[in-house]
Amino acid sequence: MILMISVSVIVSIVLIFISSIGCIFDYSALFLWPGRIGWFGLLISVFVICGKTAEAVLREIIPVILDRLSLSNATSKSTTRIVLDKGQKMILQYFINIVIIVILVFITVSGLSEGLSPPQIIEVEIKIKGLHPDIEDFSIVQISDLHIDPSIPGNWLEQIVDRINVLSPDIIALTGDITDGDYSQIHKAVPQLTKLRAKYGVFFVTGNHEYMTPLSTRYVNSFVTDPHENMSDIDSWISRMKNLGFIVLQNEHRLIKQGHGVILLGGVADFSAPSRSNHESSPTKAMGSNPKADFKILLAHQPSSIYEAAQAGFDLQLSGHTHGGLLSPVRWLASLAQPFQSGLYMYENTKIYVSNGTGYWGIPFRLGTPSEISLLKLTNS
Repeated sequence: MILMISVSVIVSIVLIFISSIGCIFDYSALFLWPGRIGWFGLLISVFVICGKTAEAVLREIIPVILDRLSLSNATSKSTTRIVLDKGQKMILQYFINIVIIVILVFITVSGLSEGLSPPQIIEVEIKIKGLHPDIEDFSIVQISDLHIDPSIPGNWLEQIVDRINVLSPDIIALTGDITDGDYSQIHKAVPQLTKLRAKYGVFFVTGNHEYMTPLSTRYVNSFVTDPHENMSDIDSWISRMKNLGFIVLQNEHRLIKQGHGVILLGGVADFSAPSRSNHESSPTKAMGSNPKADFKILLAHQPSSIYEAAQAGFDLQLSGHTHGGLLSPVRWLASLAQPFQSGLYMYENTKIYVSNGTGYWGIPFRLGTPSEISLLKLTNS
């Protein structure tokens, strides 16, 4: 068993490594599934290791517990100790193994089923004291972490776009990690997002995967203004998104006027951008100097931007990145490093909503953290 697990882990790591090398050399579609098989192999290996550990612990503990139990005779007050013979201990061990296998199969099937299910529409009221009456019921649809890659079904993105358009939101916010593949592989998928419709536009901020995604130079010239311009992959992606009609917010804001109410909508580059590029990630710059607005919203892929966003004076931050922790039983572990994992929180005077994400990354596995299309409405508390 140890040998089998070791081989499984080694093979899985090799497949993930091959997939990573393939992406680097512009063969992301060809080497995508080896990477996913590798991640799935690691997941199953972890389950098996956990199961065998639990089986070993239970095998030692249960006989001790049973051995110490006694049956009291009410009349004679004598006790009879429960002693298991060899056959009974073997039956108990088989029973423990079967229970563990059933639990692991249930977890695996449930996780894959939830990961492959279409995203739910989650309606959230953002209650604001003293909200300007003209912007009450202002609606925002947030989608995050689509991770579009060559393996997604052709109609998956179309269905998401259709479901969003039915909601008729005032704005649509794409909060990063929209893509996970070379543009040469997903050039037919990304433009489908141009069918999104919102009263005041569709806004986009970069996520960490936009800074990790390779973009072949042979495809840059098809959408940059100056084909001789020396642009990085991320700059090319941003140019592509702008040319498709998205409003890209890179440490800047737009003012949205509804009646006599004014909403400031700011956006920042991903929190990790300074370490991956020459881009800054500055909520303070996104706010600008002395803006006159009744409500201020920041789009930031990673929840970690909340600390500077609160200092800058934003009322609400919309983020993704965490995928809700993927596995709800271990979400609390992830919260030790990132306290804002899923849902609505309050930090100082700033609210933050963290989406579970609309797609998935790696293998389609979720447990207690369903993917979502977030419909947020501003209401007066």
